Amino acid sequence: QLYKNAWLIGGSLSYSKSNAKSTDQVVTKYSFLNVNANIGYFAWDKVAAGILLQLNTTAERTPEVDGTTRILNSRLFGAGPFVRYYFMKPESRINLLSEASFIYSTGSQKTTGFPAFKSNSLNYNLFAGPVLYFNSSVGMEFLIGYNRLVDLSTKTNENYFRIKVGFQIHLESD
Repeated sequence: QLYKNAWLIGGSLSYSKSNAKSTDQVVTKYSFLNVNANIGYFAWDKVAAGILLQLNTTAERTPEVDGTTRILNSRLFGAGPFVRYYFMKPESRINLLSEASFIYSTGSQKTTGFPAFKSNSLNYNLFAGPVLYFNSSVGMEFLIGYNRLVDLSTKTNENYFRIKVGFQIHLESD
């Protein structure tokens, strides 16, 4: 399943929620949903690299002085490379992995009372955690990690701690 020349196909889902307090004590609430699909190839035993497709949705709620709430919603689609390393023996039913990825995303953002505008961002991701194999081909992953989102449109940076759950199918090639 983790041997050279095998293919990796799968997907994952992650969600994060956070609060940020400004200097004037205004609390902004963020929620972030991320859906990934990937295809990769094992160039070496235990090392896979490939392409990651991603959908990000973000909701931001900020109370205003007049008692209303400003709501910002964004939806971004992205793609980029990923690389994975599996630490245990390839035939292990439980393994540990690490994953790094870089994704360029584009889409739109809409804030209450303002027109929508185009948004572009860069995502830097680092994840690690266990994968449990149901058989020699299918595994379920439970990863924790760090995501740095750089919004190229607004020149802002956001940092997230994320939990990601996903399935991967390993296909051997002859």
